[in-house]
Amino acid sequence: MSNPKDPGFIESGRFRIIHQYQKLHPSNLQYNASLKGYVPTAVFTPHYSLGSIDEYNQTLLHSQHPEHVSIAETGFTHLDAPLRKISPALVQPIIRAIRDKLRLDIGYTSISNPEYESRIIEPHSLVFEGMRWHVRAYCCKNQSYRDFVLSRFNGEYAFEGPATQRSP
Repeated sequence: MSNPKDPGFIESGRFRIIHQYQKLHPSNLQYNASLKGYVPTAVFTPHYSLGSIDEYNQTLLHSQHPEHVSIAETGFTHLDAPLRKISPALVQPIIRAIRDKLRLDIGYTSISNPEYESRIIEPHSLVFEGMRWHVRAYCCKNQSYRDFVLSRFNGEYAFEGPATQRSP
């Protein structure tokens, strides 16, 4: 019986997987004798992944076989994005305003004005852009649709009646 820890067993398993892959996608890999391994061809097309750096990052971070993929060998470092804690009490009136199509008077601080000021907005959606949450809303002060960063609201609010603008 073969021993799964035996290097020969591991190599034969790898060879079998590469052989199956080559049968399915013959123009994707070629053997490089100097590297003693297979490399992607110039016409390589990914079939089992997106081929994106984000996916590669996640694969490295969550590899089930870290002995086969070393982050140190790739020169790769992962930095977690700072998480902004958003209170449910802050989100609830915004969701209600979206659902019931209401105007909302809410305290907001912007980059141009670090002091909280009252903003009357007509929110129509919540958006997560990968780093932080935004509220897409009609801003009565600027008379235009804007994205408001959710973590910049102070939580003080009052409903101001029905929204007058339609969502874009």
